Amino acid sequence: MSRMSFVKYCMPQYIYESPDQGKTIYRREVGKKDKSLVQTSIETERTNRWLIWQSILIASEQNEALKEALDRAQVIYELSRK
Repeated sequence: MSRMSFVKYCMPQYIYESPDQGKTIYRREVGKKDKSLVQTSIETERTNRWLIWQSILIASEQNEALKEALDRAQVIYELSRK
């Protein structure tokens, strides 16, 4: 067996799938059902970040440390805009 054939034989082969026309891409090994996230679109990533920040903002109403951290982040943001 040649070196290239050996490498090809030993390396897993993947099938790439996207349930949403390319916004999110998953891959799974041939013959397996478990899949892993490979890539999300920038738009999807921004939406996810927005949802996380929304949760942080809501949690900060009950968590003084989060509230203080958000206040500091807001000051930094305001100063960086000038």
